[in-house]
Amino acid sequence: MQLNFLLDNKIYFYVKTNFREILTFGIVGILCFVINISLIWFFNHYFDYKITVTLAYIPTVLFHFLCHKFITYSDKTNKLKKNLFFYFIMLFINYFLSLSIVSFTINILSLSIFYGALFSNFIIPIFSYTFMKFIVFKKV
Repeated sequence: MQLNFLLDNKIYFYVKTNFREILTFGIVGILCFVINISLIWFFNHYFDYKITVTLAYIPTVLFHFLCHKFITYSDKTNKLKKNLFFYFIMLFINYFLSLSIVSFTINILSLSIFYGALFSNFIIPIFSYTFMKFIVFKKV
């Protein structure tokens, strides 16, 4: 009982002291979703689905990186190469984490790919927020 109370208080305190950053992270995520879906809808009229997804993915990832660098984490440093290096490591980890969650959902839980994608979309943002805060845009 005591451990739950301490954990709840630590989470509450963290969210309270980082509320703006967490809210901004969520808003950027929603905007990225809207941009990605809109671009997929647009490009799908002209290209094959593989090209469509690629053309939508590139500006979405660029928007995601720049918004988090300059808005969410207010990183005004000139460490762009270092930031990008760790950001791409995070994208790589996210991809395999997502693939693992979807595979587990399909092969072990015998559920649809959509449940796997849903589960992954709850776990990936938590990992991404933590990775970006403490590694990609780490304050010195």
